[in-house]
Amino acid sequence: MTKESDKRDRTHISTDKAEPQTHGVWSRRRLLAAGAVAPVIFTTTACAQSNPSCAESAIPEVAPPRVAIAGSSKYFPVRRVHCIGFNYREHNLEMGRGAESHELSIFNKPNDALVPDGGSVAYPLATAQFEHEIELVIAIGKRGVRIPRDEALDHVFGYAVGMELTRRDLQAAAKQVGNPWVTGKAFDQSAPISAIYPACDIGHPDSGRIYLTVNGDIRHDSDISNLIYGVPAIISRVSELFILEPGDLIYTGTPEGVGRLLPGDTVYGAIDGIGSLTITITDPV
Repeated sequence: MTKESDKRDRTHISTDKAEPQTHGVWSRRRLLAAGAVAPVIFTTTACAQSNPSCAESAIPEVAPPRVAIAGSSKYFPVRRVHCIGFNYREHNLEMGRGAESHELSIFNKPNDALVPDGGSVAYPLATAQFEHEIELVIAIGKRGVRIPRDEALDHVFGYAVGMELTRRDLQAAAKQVGNPWVTGKAFDQSAPISAIYPACDIGHPDSGRIYLTVNGDIRHDSDISNLIYGVPAIISRVSELFILEPGDLIYTGTPEGVGRLLPGDTVYGAIDGIGSLTITITDPV
């Protein structure tokens, strides 16, 4: 590799030192959508030809996505993203389900679907029904398996505001034939998230207005006290199915008010007592 080609390769790599004002989450897919010139918070190792110390890697290595921590220069590296479905009664009704309690619906998104506060989301591929959801997000800071409800909060590092974006038409098609929701839920840039607010600073909120606007118009407007399963119950159940590790995130479900998004939309979401999140929807890639 020539010095000139090595220089070109490095133009796509950013560090906190070079961009100290950049706090949030960027992924390799987000980088591509941004035209590979926006600041990013992951690093890649050079190929073995220019860096013999990584000769065992056949492709460039990518560090885990990471989320800003409010009031801190430190960050939260993300391992897994778990999501909870149908956890508000009114949302169950708007989706044609009964309002009664039921077994938790659990699915996952890739960790590189995360998008930071202030980021942009390209209208996704293969959908005519791109929709928003607004959710309380739990950040796990302590390993656990089969966690009792009365010990669950000991495993919480903090909380964030999240948007769980959905290709509703693809989700509906998957439901009809009994397939997993992967195509409807686990796509690029489908998990915007605010900074994480540590529980040591804000406690463990169990009430507070949760709402979302699109171009200033209210779409979601509820309270996290309306969760069918609260934070302890969610952590306990998820830990019965997956080993929870530091770096895991859990999106806890959306209240009623889901609706469509279009290129040009500005989407704002907030939870009183926690924080807020803004994204813009851009043209398809």
